Amino acid sequence: MIRRGPTRIALKIDDISEFETFKKELEQQRREKQQLDGTAAEMEGIEGQDGGTPSVVGDSVKDMDPKARQERIQQRIGYDPRPAPSTSSRIGFGELRSGE
Repeated sequence: MIRRGPTRIALKIDDISEFETFKKELEQQRREKQQLDGTAAEMEGIEGQDGGTPSVVGDSVKDMDPKARQERIQQRIGYDPRPAPSTSSRIGFGELRSGE
């Protein structure tokens, strides 16, 4: 097998400026979405009316019960706590034991 040399990655000023503009656009979209979500919640009377209810601000969670917090984190990172069926690991296991 032929081995090739390491690839060189050069960071240019154009790349940095493009990244900065992209970052600003995403930040602006996030702010607009938060403002829309905030005004919708105020219109429905959900935000801060009960006093005893947990308040959710953006992605941060305040006074939320641990189970709901854990579920929210698992959903955000894409973790599925249900065990996957592992039938493939058991195939052939009996054959290995009987051959001894």
